[in-house]
Amino acid sequence: MIISFAGGLIFTHDDLAHALAVTARSNGNTYVYDYNGNHTRREIGYDTYDLKYDAEELAGGGQEEQHGYCHICL
Repeated sequence: MIISFAGGLIFTHDDLAHALAVTARSNGNTYVYDYNGNHTRREIGYDTYDLKYDAEELAGGGQEEQHGYCHICL
């Protein structure tokens, strides 16, 4: 497990396959990634977001979205 700090928050990187991917923040938010490193689920407060990817690994089944893979910035 890797711990990092930014903006007054503590970030946990607890995904062995994706060492730089943030899996939790000290404010209670959690993040899940698939085998390819795609961000597939986030839990923010009482809200849960499930992200789906198409064959080209575009979120939303082909709708291009800006993801920028700065996982520390989530």
